[in-house]
Amino acid sequence: MALDEVLFAQRTLLRRLLYFSAVNEGVALFLYARFPGMRWHLVKEGYFVQNATAVFFFLGFIVAAWFLAASPHPPIRRRYRWIALASLMGGLDEVRYGTLLFHPRLPVLLGKKIDALHDLLNVAFIYFRHYPLGHLVETLSAIALAGLAIRFRLLARMVALCRTDPPYLFFFIAVAFGIVSESIDVKIIGGQYKHVVEEVSEMNGSIALFLAAILIGKETARPSRASARQPIPWAAEDPLTSLAARSSFSSLTEPGAEEN
Repeated sequence: MALDEVLFAQRTLLRRLLYFSAVNEGVALFLYARFPGMRWHLVKEGYFVQNATAVFFFLGFIVAAWFLAASPHPPIRRRYRWIALASLMGGLDEVRYGTLLFHPRLPVLLGKKIDALHDLLNVAFIYFRHYPLGHLVETLSAIALAGLAIRFRLLARMVALCRTDPPYLFFFIAVAFGIVSESIDVKIIGGQYKHVVEEVSEMNGSIALFLAAILIGKETARPSRASARQPIPWAAEDPLTSLAARSSFSSLTEPGAEEN
């Protein structure tokens, strides 16, 4: 299959995912607003939305691990292992690493029970809010991250990676949904319907990761594509860990970077 055909299929699947995500959010908001009796199924642990989210995360991990284990090409396994790992961590985080089933005694920090990885981020935000210079630290951190992204042209690198490795487009979409969900969880984003938006965003992210895992199968079925991605050879081994390294290397080789 030619690269143009792959990109066309990728855009088609992307549009369908975005349409579905928008409809999913809209239906959930409608049910939450008009049918109070259904709110438990939308926002509470152990009910429909959270259970569906966990199922999609674990399905994504199983599918990705299956395709990666079946691939005889080590570059393919190295390239997409992060998608499998993200799906597994998302699923475990959603089920609180088994704490919902076994109910072990868990540590409590600043009044927050630590039963998932994202709880550590919540504790950090709680600490900063009580710290006299907390808001200043948050602002400076955001400015520093934005500056690093601009300096290393990470957005351009990510776009290029999505064009050559279609599964990573859906991986980054899942990350975007996760950022929205976590922003609501740590109270950066508020509102009357924040809880339903948070949970459904997590669900949409898990679906995006599941689609990324399916696309890994299409990539492993075209092993010749591994050598066809020569415009971005640094992505052939490990895309995520190579983004910043490649950006640093390119800045050294740009005109004017040599010593006078």
